[in-house]
Amino acid sequence: MAVLLISLLFTQRGQEIKEISPKTIDKSSPFKDYTNMNFLKPGIHTEADVEKILGMPKTITHKGDKKYLLYDTPFNDFGNFVVLRDGKVEYALENVFGNYRGNLDDYRKMCGKEDRVYYEDGDDGEWYVFLKCGVAVDVFEFTRQVFYFIPQNEVSFFKNFSGELKMQKEPPEEDIETFIPAP
Repeated sequence: MAVLLISLLFTQRGQEIKEISPKTIDKSSPFKDYTNMNFLKPGIHTEADVEKILGMPKTITHKGDKKYLLYDTPFNDFGNFVVLRDGKVEYALENVFGNYRGNLDDYRKMCGKEDRVYYEDGDDGEWYVFLKCGVAVDVFEFTRQVFYFIPQNEVSFFKNFSGELKMQKEPPEEDIETFIPAP
């Protein structure tokens, strides 16, 4: 019985990838869903799976034992990336330019209350981290980025990703403008 269940799970994963084909970026409609990054499963998908889901990367770079697959977005100043380690997706970052990935409440409905909120260094954005779901959402009035990762504990998450995502535990200090009336 257990073998049948495991076999069924792996068969469904394979079918899921076959049914997904890469999307084409339409720069004339930049606020529509342009990528399948939300289908990636860190810790499970391989580089071949990523190419089936997202297509060929624009650029591939290596840093230490990590392989970065870089993908275009509708805007030239932003790029998405998938990071592989030991042949599997370790994490991925998607830039979001519309409401197609939902809002913070949608993630709370799916994953429960966020486990932690981190703050962007020098920015007003906040990262809402759902450790058990393996997703973090960068929000500033709307969802700006979605970060997909292998589920892990809070200490590991901060150690592994705070530098790359420029996160900090405390809100950035605000510049307080003082108003001095003219004499």
